[in-house]
Amino acid sequence: MRNMTYLTHEDNLAASATVTASSSHAVYPISNIVSEKFSKAWRSNADLTDVDISIDLGTAKPINLIGLFNTNFSNVATVAHAAGTSTSYTEQPGTAMSWREFDQYRLLEGTIDYRYHRLRIN
Repeated sequence: MRNMTYLTHEDNLAASATVTASSSHAVYPISNIVSEKFSKAWRSNADLTDVDISIDLGTAKPINLIGLFNTNFSNVATVAHAAGTSTSYTEQPGTAMSWREFDQYRLLEGTIDYRYHRLRIN
């Protein structure tokens, strides 16, 4: 039996945030990334070397977990999380997430309280 934790929509701060991507396929837009339905996928336009997902929470909000779920990344792909008070992300420069089949996430040791977050996929 597998253990599973379900993140409810109320827990998902990105659902009420402004989320953009440096590349999105027209049929699989970035707006799908905050959907509770795993069948609604986001996809970049092509196999690019770097794709950024930017999340603007509107105001600084505490978080202790950030992640992408139901992914199909290969084991050579990397996802790095950065956060800050501006989009320069100087306070929390990119920290790589461990590769896991189907999901990449970063569980923080405590909470961080920033407005801007970026996930860089390459």
